[in-house]
Amino acid sequence: MAKANDWTKATANLTSLQNAAKSLRTEIKGKNKTELVQLDAKIAALKGAVTDKNRISAMRDANQVTLISANITKEFEPKVPVEVTLLDYYGRDLEIWSITGNTSQLKTTASEMRRTWNAVRPSILARGGTTQVQKFDGLVASVEAAKLSRDYAHLATPVLDEVDNLEKVFK
Repeated sequence: MAKANDWTKATANLTSLQNAAKSLRTEIKGKNKTELVQLDAKIAALKGAVTDKNRISAMRDANQVTLISANITKEFEPKVPVEVTLLDYYGRDLEIWSITGNTSQLKTTASEMRRTWNAVRPSILARGGTTQVQKFDGLVASVEAAKLSRDYAHLATPVLDEVDNLEKVFK
């Protein structure tokens, strides 16, 4: 919603997120307690960004919430592998860092995307996702070959769209 500058919906979604984070406290065990503290801190930062209508900060903070949440969900063994959620996170990272023109961060994101893709790729193939693997292989290669912020920006939406197709392999 921040990306679209829809601050009314962003505020409503933030309220839902805050409520979901509160309910998580009863379900989280052990090592994830530290991640809950990180989640609370990032949600507080997100609240500030939404209140200030700071688009880039809100997008970045919301994406960090996704990263922390993905790490927390490992404990619950979700149907869709955490790595697929991380690929979604990296796709949004491409959007965010291309807006700011931070090519150093974009290269880091590309590297992390490759590492994560290599980890989850075999499980997608094992579930018959040959077409999805071929498409995502090409996208990751294109992200790795990108040089300019606008190159990454053009790839962000196709990456995010294809992650949706990767999720379908597991549903």
